[in-house]
Amino acid sequence: MKVTVYCYTIYKYKIISLNKMSYHQNFVHHCEALYNKIQENGTTIQECLNITTTALSDSGDIHDDIYEPLWFVYYMFFAIHNPKMEDYIQKKSTTGGSQNPHDIINNMLKRRKYTSTIVFQLYTHAYTNQGNVSHIYPKYKDNILIKSFRENHLKTTAVLLRRATADSISAFLEYIITTQPTNLQSTAAIVNKINTINYKRKDIILLALVCYMKVDESEINKKNIFITATAEELNLKGFNYP
Repeated sequence: MKVTVYCYTIYKYKIISLNKMSYHQNFVHHCEALYNKIQENGTTIQECLNITTTALSDSGDIHDDIYEPLWFVYYMFFAIHNPKMEDYIQKKSTTGGSQNPHDIINNMLKRRKYTSTIVFQLYTHAYTNQGNVSHIYPKYKDNILIKSFRENHLKTTAVLLRRATADSISAFLEYIITTQPTNLQSTAAIVNKINTINYKRKDIILLALVCYMKVDESEINKKNIFITATAEELNLKGFNYP
């Protein structure tokens, strides 16, 4: 069953809608399987697409959008090392061509060395296991979301994002703008960026953003070239992607 809770983060008349939909565990399991399949040598696009469609069919009434598991896999495993891929998936999911999911998977296969499981680990702790904070700050009277992020207590940060309030998210985004290196010039710019993304789970986007801010610049794949799958790659023959 789909359970959806909406809360809104407001900053200077800009709103982030946090669609805290509870994913069915089968959906998460198959998305993890998709990531594992991407990591295997000789994996085909069709094999990955089969797992993607299974993630939808076995997840109850969560979604019938083929891009839902692709977005989830991107933010769980690819986003912090491949930020430029976000705009690529956004474009593909907006134009809606029949080959677009294949192209997204193709580029995930080509970028499989630039991945991490840290976001997924935090998601598992905070959402799947409904974990509690690992640190408390009894003497700290300001925004504890910022405190946990600054102290690198990311399990606590993930739980606090799950429980996010309007004030805590607004202050957190303001903190990122004023203290962290980013090409966005204002909190409103971050809000606008997040709101334009087709993926409705804005809380997951924020979780990936938290981890991205902790990654060394040398670990980020800055390539902005994305390749359409060829007819040969769309066939069942396996490829050993570099």
